[in-house]
Parts: sequence; structure tokens; C-alpha cells
Amino acid sequence: MSERLPVGDVRLLVSNAGVGANARLVDTAPADIDQLLMLNVVAPARLAHVDLPVMLAANEGRS
Repeated sequence: MSERLPVGDVRLLVSNAGVGANARLVDTAPADIDQLLMLNVVAPARLAHVDLPVMLAANEGRS
């Protein structure tokens, strides 16, 4: 995600959504682990990466 969405500047980004697996790790398929990591780790990091420069320029947010 490298484009800004046309919703105005973000002043606060709260990343509090996520999911978990309902199985033991040994019984979880590698593809399911990848999906969990994408949703719980990668997606919030990418959102912050897109919005943080604008937030810092406005003296909002923390790096």
C-alpha cells in the first residue's frame, strides 16, 4: 500500500483488531500462520508506514 486514501490526514491511528488460530501450532497449516501474521503484524505496520510521515509533520503521532 503506497497510496494515500482520499479521507484527509490521519491524526490518530489505532490498530487494535486481530484474530488468532483456534488450534495448536503443530496442527496449524503454514499458510494459516502466514495469514495471521499478515493481518496481525504486517497490515498494521503498513498502515502506520503510510500515515506516520503525515502525522509526524503535523506534530502528531510518535515514530
